[in-house]
Amino acid sequence: VRLVLDRLRSPDCQKQGWILDGFPRTSNQAVALQNAGIHPDMFLFLSVPDDVAIKRVMGRRQDFLTGKVYHLDWNPPPNDEISQRLVIRSDDTIESMKQRLKQFRENANAVKGCYNNIVEIDGLGTPEEVLWDID
Repeated sequence: VRLVLDRLRSPDCQKQGWILDGFPRTSNQAVALQNAGIHPDMFLFLSVPDDVAIKRVMGRRQDFLTGKVYHLDWNPPPNDEISQRLVIRSDDTIESMKQRLKQFRENANAVKGCYNNIVEIDGLGTPEEVLWDID
């Protein structure tokens, strides 16, 4: 929590705003943000079935040289040179994904209970379709 709070207090976040992806994950983290005076303007909750979330993560690859993240289906690398550098992140396994989803399901309602500005979005579309729904 301290790392996130430090980052949110940085001048660029104060000036330009911020987006947290996958945080807070627990009600304790949400309360810690609130106690620190951090209140999001909006809380987006992307609703996606577990099997779809697993499929999305299992296609994710990272270029070990640049750190850029690709997806084999939706955002493939532009050439063979980059394709050969791609690695699977150590936490992008079916087992770890199932564990993350289990923890998410156990904590989602408690985290939601900390906010009153929740917008639930159907996350089943393409990235462009989901972005359109958010806009």
